[in-house]
Amino acid sequence: RLTKYLPDLKRTVSGMEDSSGSVIALIKAWGSGLDQDMWLDAADARKRGITSSAGGIKLVEIHDPKKLEEMLKQLAMGKSVGILSVWPDKAKKPLQFVIKKGQSLSIPEFDCSLKILDYMPHYSIDAKTRKARNVSKQPVNPAIKVRCTKGDSTTEQWLWSRFPSSPHSKAKLPFRSEFTAFDFGKKAGRYILAGAADSELWIMFFKDGKVVAEKARTGKDYPLSDAKYAVAIKEYYGSGIIKDEWKNGDESLVRPAIIATVQKGQKEKEMVLEMGKRGRYSDDDEAITLLFGRKANPKMKGRGKGEPVK
Repeated sequence: RLTKYLPDLKRTVSGMEDSSGSVIALIKAWGSGLDQDMWLDAADARKRGITSSAGGIKLVEIHDPKKLEEMLKQLAMGKSVGILSVWPDKAKKPLQFVIKKGQSLSIPEFDCSLKILDYMPHYSIDAKTRKARNVSKQPVNPAIKVRCTKGDSTTEQWLWSRFPSSPHSKAKLPFRSEFTAFDFGKKAGRYILAGAADSELWIMFFKDGKVVAEKARTGKDYPLSDAKYAVAIKEYYGSGIIKDEWKNGDESLVRPAIIATVQKGQKEKEMVLEMGKRGRYSDDDEAITLLFGRKANPKMKGRGKGEPVK
């Protein structure tokens, strides 16, 4: 359903408290030639963090606020590589475990056991052997290999911190799962923010040879590995949503766009289709690509290509 046409697309973004939302934070990145505000959303894989050669910052949600401080202390001990989240059937919130290589877990909700077989900070595939290998000690593409045992059935699968699914695996785990890496690669300038509903925000980073976990301070500058750049926390909501507002900047065709609503069953999702740029809608079952563009009008020859059809 096409709801609005804007000749000159302008976007404003704001955050607000909402009990149905997740952990969100407004981050300011500044430095030489840089001054930018960005909203991070722990529930959206595309908005969880920002990375660069100078360092980065990402946002993680701990779903049980009573375990927030305890889990962060475990992660700061050094041997732990991250958090494994497992969603029971039809549950909105997952079970979360701080994990390390070689660890075994029991999950009574699924009557099964898990073992963390391997961890690679820089997962890659050998072009000749087609086998997984670790390329470096830096957390470029962190991944864990897990084995799920349920009765006489056993399934092994890789889970990546940067990707929500396992595209190379034929066998699937009997539940939805997600791996979040807490590997700093013994390098300063990388930060992980962790929060929960109705709790304070914590920050983790590598400093003086060890991982530090402390309560985050709004307005404080956290330097990246390149001293010319830093990040700061401007706003934080333990339960909030990011609200996008689209307005028209001018009546001239500067940045034409259509605001559309895709409806499937009882679900609705707003999409912004800029002229000439593909928009992708996806859910658990399917994906479609939408394109808003121009088409030459055969009745208007001689006026140049790209005239819109009326």
